[in-house]
Amino acid sequence: MKPPVHRLLQRFSEKYGPIFSLRYGSSRVVVITSLSLVQESFTGTNDVILSSRPLQLTAKYVGYNHTTVGTAPYGDHWRNLRRICSLEILSSNRLTSFLYIRKDEIRRMLKRLSRDAHSDDDGSRFTHGYYGDDVDNKEEAERFKKLVHDISMYSSANNSRDYLPVLKLFGNKFEKEVMATGKSMDEFLQRLLDDCRRDKDGNTMVTHLLSLQQQEPDYYSDITIKGLMMSTRSAAKTCEYLDQL
Repeated sequence: MKPPVHRLLQRFSEKYGPIFSLRYGSSRVVVITSLSLVQESFTGTNDVILSSRPLQLTAKYVGYNHTTVGTAPYGDHWRNLRRICSLEILSSNRLTSFLYIRKDEIRRMLKRLSRDAHSDDDGSRFTHGYYGDDVDNKEEAERFKKLVHDISMYSSANNSRDYLPVLKLFGNKFEKEVMATGKSMDEFLQRLLDDCRRDKDGNTMVTHLLSLQQQEPDYYSDITIKGLMMSTRSAAKTCEYLDQL
């Protein structure tokens, strides 16, 4: 039985030192196990060199062609997304204005944990965590749960074609599956966005971004907002749509 990856990397670190490189097919991966080296790598000018993400298949179809804050390469677009997150989503004033939502979510979570402490149905707790305690549209809830699960699985380093592009010549079932999942998630987020757009009196993160869209429609496009919704999961919950399903 193969050891977990982190233990295998620990063995390599003990043998080769606190920093070493590996070849994942055509990609080079650098492994750092020293805190001081990590700090050195992500401070000064080195952080710019190491800040970009690899252009993987899942980020292409689920991350709107590598344009979300978690998948975009370092550059003007990523810096603008960071500015939006810092000023419009995660600023002190913005977080304070949505304090009641976080308090309500913590209260709900504690109630669910207390109620389900002896339950083995983790899937049910997960679904309720996104859809509230009273789920009317269970089919939609299950669909969303599966989407989140599939994206999590596809986002892990399990697509050999990301590292051996030549394999694409032999067909790519994985790519078709990721495309379908990305399309389904986009449709879900678009429905959520449209519901928030119709809620003129809503006071949510999404409605705030939609108000900015009216001022700068080209910059705050639907794709940009949906990418931010996906990257900051709490934004999805701030719209009451999910609790009304």
